[in-house]
Amino acid sequence: MTLMMKEMKRMMISAAATALLLLSGGCTVNFLEYNSNPYGVTDEVLASGGVEEKLANDCSVLAGIVIPLQENLFQYAISLGCESLSGYMGQTQFEDFGCYNYNIGFIEYPFTDAESLPKVINQYNSLALDTNADRENVFYAWGTILKVAIMHRISDMYGPVPYEFSGTEAQKPYQTQEQAYRGMIEDLTWASATLSSASLTNAERNAWVTQDDVYSGDLSKWVKYANSLKLRLAVRVSAMLPDEARAWAEEAVTAGVIETNAENALKPTNDNPFYKMSRNWGDTRCGADIIAYMNAYGDPRREAYFEPTTRGGDEHWAGLRSGVSLPNKETLIAGGLYSVPKVTETDPVVWMTAAEVAFLRAEGSLKGWSMGGDARALYEEGIMLSMGMHGVSAGDYLSCAQTRGAFSDSRYPQFNDASFSSRITVRWSDSPEDHLGQIITQKYIAMYPYGSAEAWAEWRRTGYPNLLPALTWNRDVTNVSRDDSGADIHGYRRYPMPPVEYDVNGTYTNAIVAEDLGGADNPNTEVWWARKR
Repeated sequence: MTLMMKEMKRMMISAAATALLLLSGGCTVNFLEYNSNPYGVTDEVLASGGVEEKLANDCSVLAGIVIPLQENLFQYAISLGCESLSGYMGQTQFEDFGCYNYNIGFIEYPFTDAESLPKVINQYNSLALDTNADRENVFYAWGTILKVAIMHRISDMYGPVPYEFSGTEAQKPYQTQEQAYRGMIEDLTWASATLSSASLTNAERNAWVTQDDVYSGDLSKWVKYANSLKLRLAVRVSAMLPDEARAWAEEAVTAGVIETNAENALKPTNDNPFYKMSRNWGDTRCGADIIAYMNAYGDPRREAYFEPTTRGGDEHWAGLRSGVSLPNKETLIAGGLYSVPKVTETDPVVWMTAAEVAFLRAEGSLKGWSMGGDARALYEEGIMLSMGMHGVSAGDYLSCAQTRGAFSDSRYPQFNDASFSSRITVRWSDSPEDHLGQIITQKYIAMYPYGSAEAWAEWRRTGYPNLLPALTWNRDVTNVSRDDSGADIHGYRRYPMPPVEYDVNGTYTNAIVAEDLGGADNPNTEVWWARKR
């Protein structure tokens, strides 16, 4: 992509500018710049709408960063890393993460770009200031839910994060990932309770409806979204905090979670960034792993997910493998060699669905938690919800006993892996040891394509679905292998801390690396929630 070098140069300038903040010491430096909203309303409109309109606009800005709508931030925060590391997409040009390479520009961008963490911090702190951080304020509750949705993604990528948003823009204290997760779950709990009991004034309702294009001012759906996020986070920490995780998950389900496709959290856009990466710029093609699983299972969602190739036969749908030495981009994207996703410029970006929530509940049920159903029923419900969301018939899919075997690419046989196999089937197994892998693999399929950050996180936590190892990789990173149970281990486990943080925030960064990562700031180090299975 021709913008890449320009963006790298711009990012270096941005990092240098960030360093200058050390001299200013104030958290209001560049306040107007950081709080301008390219997707929101003008200052004049905000002024005419009153304080409610301003508060709602703050929340609208945050909503645009849950899964970033801005194209370059989406590219760096999602496409280049999470899509490759999850096996959802193959890169046609920038295979750094797929090959476990350390690209400073990719690592730093989510921290340094004005549309990412700096904007989240300033926008949320502005909201907190204007509401006196009153937990009974509906807009503060709404913004807090969005803050959690953003920050858990960033934490899952790096580990420790500055979740409390204290200090200055440059010098900000970090929290360990455990501290951050505890804070996020506490925040979701009170925010959900606030919205559950809220009665909006006319001014509040008008402002909310104007700025809310996800649920159009339906607070009951925001409550379910918050509870569903709480369930997601509870499951994530279940190996580290089993008793507390159970309590949190059961609280979430009791309070009400997303259960129907009408309650799915979808963010509308007229400039879909996933479309831009894949179909407009041609920087990605559908991934080998996701297509190989769906081909093995004869998955009817292939028609909804992927465009066919020109290869035909068993490669009617074919994916590009990550972690390989790439031919030139023009060759890879020419002539329908690999599938491209079925996505348009105006498709909404999916945050969370009833299918994902059903799979979370299924896993909870496996653990003996009270989830409102048994594991098999919730697993099969998740599959059917995903089929319904994409408008396809499941047919006899639930009885499919096929497994994924050797990987082959007729065009590039050097990408082949004759030894690859996974024992995971669609049909509910008679062997309990297979059940977690089945739940996670079907959740993986259901969350495509916008759930790549979540898919990579769940793979690190559980080892499922089994993914292809890299063929060409940075030898400082241990390649993917299997443990005795058949789950994946090793591979790229986390993003290292951005080097700019050592430069401008060195005291706090060095302290948190020692406390939360044992001093090992590298891609081999597990984030906190992945240290037990």
